[in-house]
Amino acid sequence: MVVCHERLWGVVRVKIATLADATVAGYAAQRMALESGGGRIAARELAIIVVELATNQVRHAGGGVIELETAGSEIVVCATDEGPGIADLDRSRLDHVSASPASLGCGLGAIYRLSDSVHISNRLGGGLMVRCTKRARAA
Repeated sequence: MVVCHERLWGVVRVKIATLADATVAGYAAQRMALESGGGRIAARELAIIVVELATNQVRHAGGGVIELETAGSEIVVCATDEGPGIADLDRSRLDHVSASPASLGCGLGAIYRLSDSVHISNRLGGGLMVRCTKRARAA
C-alpha cells in the first residue's frame, strides 16, 4: 500500500516504505517544482533526485522520510532514514560504488550532478540525512 504524502505549512512529507512510495515522492517533487514556476527540465531532474533518494532508502535502510519545501527559487529536499548510514561518504559520490551487488551504484552520483547543492551526513545513533537543493526557476 502506498502511503500518500501530507502537506503541512508548505512542506510535503512522504513516508517511504516501498518502491511505489518512491514514485509518489518523485511525482510530488515534480509537481511542487512546476507549481512554483519551475521549468519542465528542472522539475524532471528534481523528480529523479527524489526517486533516487527514496529508492536508496528502501534498498539500504528499509524506508525513510522525504521532505520537500520551497525556499525562494529553490526546492529543498531532506531525506532521512534510520539505516546503517554510509561508511565512506567521499567514495559514495563516485559512480559504480554501492553497498549492494545488485545495484549499478550511480544513484548518489546522479544526485550530485543534478542538484545545485548536496550535504550528506551520517546521523548520530544511526541513519543518514541527505539535504539537497535544486533551483526550480531563475532567481
